[in-house]
Amino acid sequence: FAGTMIAGTKGAGGEVFDHKMGLPGTFYGKNLTPAALKEWTDGELYRAITTGVSKDGTALLPMMPYQNYGKMDREDILSIIAYLRRIPPIQNTVPTSKPDFWLKPILKKMPQKAAFQSRPALQDSIGYGRYLVTFAGCADCHTKRHMGLPVKKKSLAGGMSFPLPSGTVQSANLTPDPTTGIGHWTKKAFIARFKSFDPKIFRSFAAQDGFNTPMPWLFYSGMSEDDLGAIYSYLQSLKPIKNKTVAFSPKKPKILKKDTQTQNRRVATNSS
Repeated sequence: FAGTMIAGTKGAGGEVFDHKMGLPGTFYGKNLTPAALKEWTDGELYRAITTGVSKDGTALLPMMPYQNYGKMDREDILSIIAYLRRIPPIQNTVPTSKPDFWLKPILKKMPQKAAFQSRPALQDSIGYGRYLVTFAGCADCHTKRHMGLPVKKKSLAGGMSFPLPSGTVQSANLTPDPTTGIGHWTKKAFIARFKSFDPKIFRSFAAQDGFNTPMPWLFYSGMSEDDLGAIYSYLQSLKPIKNKTVAFSPKKPKILKKDTQTQNRRVATNSS
């Protein structure tokens, strides 16, 4: 977590997204290395990335954020495809995703035509920040979901839950609400927060009372300060939404029946 990646698995897929995350079915991250994509044409990859239609014509769940990628600059999409062609191939057979029965007819209607745009100039801080936030899929995790679909009125207001072995993490409110969001943050503090996760200085969450997070901090720490500053500018331009979230709720230890019986005997003994 926190953006860490197991060595030798880059792009190999296999991560599970299921009901525990509030999703309507069981879905698997696909193998995106050349070992799995060698039979795909660039056009088929382009279609999957930007419209949500796989090589065999099946619809992809929007958790693969094609609805975001379809709003990007065409050159950025082509760059992604070129990059995927060049990462080391890894043989890894990924199970077939299984959407819940009720979702199947809805899923077929989800793919949509791409609406490409030109990448805004860096000088257009808010526009460029919007572009980066869309491309990065920030709203996918920082928006509460209902039946697996994002609640539009709560976009970027946080509250999506991520059950982890040590407890439950809730995504943060990224709107400029001054009490529950980032309205009180300065641009300097915002950028510093990301840069503090530079792999050279970052300390694992493991020693922090079991806290962990699926937020890919280590990836974003490599962004330039200009990019992070543009993201800040865009987020500050949003309508504030009051939505208090709990960063981490530790999992309560289970009390075994045997332990409960022992505790009851101790209470009875002390009472007598």
